[in-house]
Amino acid sequence: MKNIKSEKIKFSLNINGVKIKNIIELKLYIEEGGDPKYLIDLFKEGQMIKWLNNQEEENIVTALEQISLQSDEDILDEILLAFNIKGTNYNPWFIESGNKLYNQEFVNIDLSKRDLNSISFSECKFDKTSFSEANLENAIFKKCIFNNVDFSSSNLASSNFDGSRFYKSNFTSVKLEKSILTNSYINQSKFIETDMRFSNLDNTILEHNDFTRASLNPIAAKNSEFIGNCFRSSHISFIGTIMVMSKNLLLPSLTPNIIINCDFTDADYDDFCLHFINQNEGINKREEEFQFANMNLNYVNKETPAMAIAKGAAVGAAVAGPLGGVIGGIAGYLYTKE
Repeated sequence: MKNIKSEKIKFSLNINGVKIKNIIELKLYIEEGGDPKYLIDLFKEGQMIKWLNNQEEENIVTALEQISLQSDEDILDEILLAFNIKGTNYNPWFIESGNKLYNQEFVNIDLSKRDLNSISFSECKFDKTSFSEANLENAIFKKCIFNNVDFSSSNLASSNFDGSRFYKSNFTSVKLEKSILTNSYINQSKFIETDMRFSNLDNTILEHNDFTRASLNPIAAKNSEFIGNCFRSSHISFIGTIMVMSKNLLLPSLTPNIIINCDFTDADYDDFCLHFINQNEGINKREEEFQFANMNLNYVNKETPAMAIAKGAAVGAAVAGPLGGVIGGIAGYLYTKE
């Protein structure tokens, strides 16, 4: 009869469906982005200590046995300390409020509902990443690239995206109030029902984006280009507009912006006037290329003198007070006489 040498049967630690054979694999799992929070339940259930005893890791077992049942965050800190696992910025679970991250790439990462107040990203790339419902107030994203990123229902108030590029990203129902989007490029992204009041879009190109029911009243957009965007049912006005004479009518101008093939159906331009005819400085397309259906533009056209005077007075008063109302009324009358 042969002598059979007994061996301890090794078994794996199951973390969210991933089988971890040893401590080296556990460290790699965490460092490559695995959610360390699963370790808390494994510890509480006794599975982790059973696995470590099987691995004959007595020192780690001793350290874990000294952990008192406190908050989950404290337990996790003690577990990672026992395994000598240090937090890494490449793992989203170690990204916290106030972190400063540079030149990193985030792919298929879920950062939704996280408190990332005042976090700073510089020259980072985000692909298929979710910040949905996250708190990103005062966050900085300098010269970052966003592709298929979901910011829906997040708080981005007073955030800074200077020099960034956005492709097919979702800002639906986002709080973007007082944010900086200067020197940027925004393409095929959704800003539906988004609050962008007092945001700065100077020197930014916006192509084929959806601003339906967005609040852009007011925004700064000097030297910007709006090409093929949808502003249906939005509320919009511009800060720092330039006063120009157009067909003898004193009106605020969007110059030197370029606005091409945009849809302003049902948009509300309270106390603001767009007048594109013969304004070719920066606005290099004719009025026919814009859709103005059911739009409150305070637009003065060749109607009856009374209507033109009333509309001109309304625009002038909104821009320059009572005196502006008088000047606007006179300009409206002169406009009909051309």
